[in-house]
Amino acid sequence: MREECLRLEAVRWRDRRDDDPEPYRRTKGAKTLDRAGLAVLRELWFWRDAIARKRDRPVFKVLRDETLLALAATPPASIADLTRVSGFPDHFLRSPSGLELLEAAGRGVSCPEEERPETKVETRVRLEPAVEARIALIRLRRDELARALEIDPSVLATRGVLEEMAKRWEAGDDPWGVDDLRQWQAGLLRPALGSGLARQKVD
Repeated sequence: MREECLRLEAVRWRDRRDDDPEPYRRTKGAKTLDRAGLAVLRELWFWRDAIARKRDRPVFKVLRDETLLALAATPPASIADLTRVSGFPDHFLRSPSGLELLEAAGRGVSCPEEERPETKVETRVRLEPAVEARIALIRLRRDELARALEIDPSVLATRGVLEEMAKRWEAGDDPWGVDDLRQWQAGLLRPALGSGLARQKVD
């Protein structure tokens, strides 16, 4: 608990919206949209962001991602269309913001083909067999320890942490230097993994 509190005290706010040139792609479900849908989502996302900044509220308090995605998939052309969207706030139907939303959707619909966002297909980089085998071995020991402690295995170390540890081990680097690995987690995992694991050959 003390370690977690110290980490939280060190956290400093950084608005990712100001660093990301395409923040609308982080909308949950955005990957399911085609280029036309992404063009509408882009306009709606920036409309919502402007409203949230003006009101000093979280974006989801303005309009949830699920609703934003539904609007992008089937762009509204009238207030009547908005009333048929599940989860759409009633107060927008009676305010200028509703008309502004329709204008934003219209800009997305009329966006020229060449200016529409490209769809992106993310492919996971395949790990080396030795790294995959190392991950399996570390996960086995972690899971055994978690059962003994009667806690969820991810509390001891997430898949991302295991992967980074395995990569470091195979590269000859310090596997305990992973940023997201807490000291208390390392203290429990070290005995479970054994001092000879780093030198063990994984076929």
